[in-house]
Amino acid sequence: MKASASDAYADCVEVARLGENEVAMRNSRFPGGPALVFTCSEVRAFLRRHLIW
Repeated sequence: MKASASDAYADCVEVARLGENEVAMRNSRFPGGPALVFTCSEVRAFLRRHLIW
């Protein structure tokens, strides 16, 4: 999934679900570049800690 606010000049992260329990993230400005892969639990823990609702 890519953010709708993404454009050619802004930093943006693409996120993709990999199988049952993994999530890949990469910089959308460099789609051929490396992706970071996390478990769903790691992503949930990061979001809980760093996002204020």
